[in-house]
Amino acid sequence: MRILGIEHAVPEKILSNDEVIDRITVASRDTLSEKELKRVSSHLSKLFSSTGLKSRHITNRACKPIDLVTDAAKRALQSAGLTARDLDFIVYGGVGRGYLVPSCASAVQYALGASGVQSFDVLDACASWARAMQISQKFLAGKSNGAGLVVNCECGFYDDYDVWSIRSPKDIEVEGGFFTIGEAATATVVGPASNGAGFEFHSRTYGEHGDLATLPIVESHSYMSHKRQRSGPLRFYTRSNELTFNGFRIGLELMKKIDPLRGRKVDAFVPHAGAAPSIDMFIKATRLEAPKLIMSYQDHGNTVSASIPLGLSLAIEDGRIKRGDKVFAAVIAAGISAVSLLFDY
Repeated sequence: MRILGIEHAVPEKILSNDEVIDRITVASRDTLSEKELKRVSSHLSKLFSSTGLKSRHITNRACKPIDLVTDAAKRALQSAGLTARDLDFIVYGGVGRGYLVPSCASAVQYALGASGVQSFDVLDACASWARAMQISQKFLAGKSNGAGLVVNCECGFYDDYDVWSIRSPKDIEVEGGFFTIGEAATATVVGPASNGAGFEFHSRTYGEHGDLATLPIVESHSYMSHKRQRSGPLRFYTRSNELTFNGFRIGLELMKKIDPLRGRKVDAFVPHAGAAPSIDMFIKATRLEAPKLIMSYQDHGNTVSASIPLGLSLAIEDGRIKRGDKVFAAVIAAGISAVSLLFDY
């Protein structure tokens, strides 16, 4: 499998760190004292500074998420020299969605006018795009032609005014990660590799850490058997320090055990856009020799499953990644799921 075209779209509205803190301050005046508001503001300021985040894009009711993803999809198809009717399948690999039923892929299919193309969703937190790509390679295996479209639209997270309201200063310690999220849509057109070479995938999931980051639909204790439960539908909850520590440990162990690079040098490393300091430590610890580190986090925030394809699209657009480059991408997602990809662009 190879990438035939990849594009991204982001909302026009840019949300700065200061504006995030201002919105939270206004929305939380009825639940927090002035002293508590200062504590929350200080926590977020330190979080943003330590991770290197400066701004993120949000829809802010100014545009529909479906318009962003179809825009990216049309441009990706055009760059691949295809139309929506040439597709064999559409996979929606992302967390952001307007509904659970039917599939979000079917909404994209309808918007593109691709009736009859098989379409379905894949969901594995921030690893959803990587999982969708992994499945796409299986669909294309053994074919000399054909094409698929992998899309996501990580938007709508800030649409509800209630998300800005903090009930207790302690809540910001487990909900602060939500405010590092940025919104984006991506579209990746894939087809069989002409030389038979494909993507190399390595993936593992460690469900014992599944309670370190959750976004419940209903009361989670009804479904999860973990000791630590967090109630509150659609309130993103993460124990960031534990998640980072365990994710870092798992990533290092897998790199040593699986050795996906096997001594091969890569031209670019595209990690899931999280905290920059931990990625720097990962590169040093694994002795990864990558002359180009592709990150979108500073100006776009944590764009969830769109993170890696957004980074790829930006780097291809400005020439940091060129045809023939060997690219290594990796994501540590809630679950904990760890997925790595090695491919020639």
